[in-house]
Amino acid sequence: MTPTEEQEAVIYAEERVVMVEARAGSGKSSTLRMLAESRTRDKILYLVFSKGNQLEAAGRFPGNTRCMTTHGLCWHHAVRMFGSDQRARSKTGKTYASTVAKRMGCTALMATAALATIDSFCGSRSESISIAHVPEKFADRIKPVDAVVDLANGVWRCMLDPSDDMKCPHDGYLHEWAMTRPKTKRYTRILVDEFQDLSDLQLQMIEDQPCSVTAVGDPHQQIMQFRHSVNGMQRMEAERHLYLTTSFRFGPPIAAVANHILRELRLECRPIVGAGAEPSHFKVDRSKPYAVIARTNAALISHAVALLNDARPLNFVGGVGRYRLELMEDAFRLSRGERSNIRDPYIRSFGSLGEMEELAEQSFDPELALLSRIVRDYGEGVPAVVDAIRAKAAAAEGKDIRKLNVVTLGTCHRVKGSEFEQVVLADDFASLIDRNGVPLKPSRVRDEDVNLHYVGTTRARSGLEVSAQLAEWLNHPQVNGRHLLTQ
Repeated sequence: MTPTEEQEAVIYAEERVVMVEARAGSGKSSTLRMLAESRTRDKILYLVFSKGNQLEAAGRFPGNTRCMTTHGLCWHHAVRMFGSDQRARSKTGKTYASTVAKRMGCTALMATAALATIDSFCGSRSESISIAHVPEKFADRIKPVDAVVDLANGVWRCMLDPSDDMKCPHDGYLHEWAMTRPKTKRYTRILVDEFQDLSDLQLQMIEDQPCSVTAVGDPHQQIMQFRHSVNGMQRMEAERHLYLTTSFRFGPPIAAVANHILRELRLECRPIVGAGAEPSHFKVDRSKPYAVIARTNAALISHAVALLNDARPLNFVGGVGRYRLELMEDAFRLSRGERSNIRDPYIRSFGSLGEMEELAEQSFDPELALLSRIVRDYGEGVPAVVDAIRAKAAAAEGKDIRKLNVVTLGTCHRVKGSEFEQVVLADDFASLIDRNGVPLKPSRVRDEDVNLHYVGTTRARSGLEVSAQLAEWLNHPQVNGRHLLTQ
C-alpha cells in the first residue's frame, strides 16, 4: 500500500507527542502499522480499545510492536492485588446488584446505584468515592445521596479484599494500578487508538509516560460518554497536530452528507474526501444483506420484532446477549405482578408497569417506553416474541455472515469501527429541528447527538438510507441539504 501525503506525515513525524485526527474510514490502523514498520529500532506499545482489536492488530503489526488493551497492560497488578493469576481470574468480573443487595442487606435499587457509582469512580482520577460519582438518575431517586456513597465504599472495600468473594470490576484493578502513576521504561513509543474515548484515568496514564506518543482518534466519533470517556483529543497537549481526511470506505455522496453534518453542527472546516472504491447512493436493496443501525437498544429491538416474518437470520453485532432481551421478559413479569421473578433490579424497583410507564414519560426514557409498549402490544405473547428473536439470532451465530443473506442489527456504540455494504439508519436519532420547525443551532445540540448521526452515516460503503431525523434536517430550506440525498 502506498501511503497518502497525510499518512506519510503521520508515519515520519518526529515530535514526542503527535495528535492525529482520523476521519471515518481513513485508514488509521493501516497508517499506524506503516508507522511501526518504518521504525524498526523502536520498541512500540500499541494500545487498542478492545480484545478483538488487539487480536486483529497482533496478526498485522510487526514484531517490534506489542498490541495490548489497557486492562491487559495492568493485569500483573491484578495478580499482585489478589495473590495469584488463578485468584485474580476468579476475583475479577461483573458483580450483580442482587449479590450486593443480599450481602449488604439493602434494596436492589440501592445496590444498582452503588455499583454504578463505583463504575463512575473507576473511570476517574479520584482517589476516593464521593457524591460526584453518583449518576444523576440515582441521585434524583435516592435520598440522602450520602447513603449511596456509604454503600459504594463498603462494596468497594469488599471488591478489593483478596479473601472476599465479591468480584472486582476490570476497571477496578486498572484504577488501582493507575493510582500508582506507573511509567514505562520498556517502550520508546506508544501508539493509542480511539483516543477520543479514553476515560479520564486512562488519559492520565498516557500523559504520565516519558516516551513518544502518537494518539489517533476522531473527536466527532466520541460517543462513549456513558462509559465516562473524555475527549483526549482536546485535553492532551501535543507538539504536532495532523489529519487523515481521505476516507477509503465510501464515495463522495456519503462524504458530502457527513461533511454537511460536521460543518453545520460541529463547525468543522476540514472536509472528508470520499475515495471509496464503490459508488455511494441513498437507497438500500433489502433483498440483499444490509445492516440496521440504531441509537438505542429500544429501536433495534423494534426492528428485530418487525423482521420476525422475514425468513433470514438476524445477526446481532456483539451477540444477541448484549441487547438484554431479558428486560422484555422482566417487564412482562412486572405487568403480571410477578416481581419476585424479575431479574433486573432496576425493573424490580417499580411497583407496577404503570409506575414504570410514568417514569418513562417523565424522563423521556426510550428503553423503558419500548418495554412498556411491547408488553401492551404483545401481552401474553411477549415470551414467544423473545424466543423467536433468540432463535433467529441463533441461526446466524458461529456462521460466516459474509456468505449468508442476513440482516445485521447493532447500535451505533456496537458498530463503531465497523463498516457494511448497505446501512439503514433507524428513526430514533436525536431531532435536529426544534418544536417550532427551526433547525437547531450548534450550541443547542449535544455533541454526542451530532456524533451519533455522523457515526451512523459513515458506516455504509455504498447504500445508505438515512434516518427520518437526518432527512428532515437535510430537507429543511435553511439547512440547504436536500440536493445531497438525490446524488
